[in-house]
Amino acid sequence: MILITGSSGNIGKELAKLLAQSTSKVRAMCRTQDELEQFTKLGIEAVIGDFNDAESLRQAMQGCERLFLLAAAVPEQSQHYRLAIDMAVEAGIKQIVKISTGDSNLDSHIAWAKASAESDHYLRSKPVNWTLLRATGFMLNIAGIEKHDFAGLSAQSNRRGQSKLD
Repeated sequence: MILITGSSGNIGKELAKLLAQSTSKVRAMCRTQDELEQFTKLGIEAVIGDFNDAESLRQAMQGCERLFLLAAAVPEQSQHYRLAIDMAVEAGIKQIVKISTGDSNLDSHIAWAKASAESDHYLRSKPVNWTLLRATGFMLNIAGIEKHDFAGLSAQSNRRGQSKLD
């Protein structure tokens, strides 16, 4: 069983649908009853979970072998990832696939880039197989921009320093 967190967002929702169409067993972690009902209507197992609630994470992970880990870019993001990683190790999750960012950097002045780096390092320190998906951006992030200066966007997001992996 694969637990998908961030299932209410664009990435998690699409991943849950694609995996459900394959032979994989999938469980979507939802924040609200409405989201849970939407996944249930699609034939996808769903559970209510909250990154601020260890017990809800423990229950969501019960019976899962793999975890797709994606949390919202909020001030508590680093703590959310740490708790989810700890609960995954406790639950015996064998593989964690985590969305990170291309400009993940412990010295970053960008809160979500620093939080991503902190949680990446934390994940690497745990006794679990892991994969970090370090995207530099998504086309969805620039929707509505009339003048597409992709090189400028990339330079702007990385101008505070080099990406540090370790």
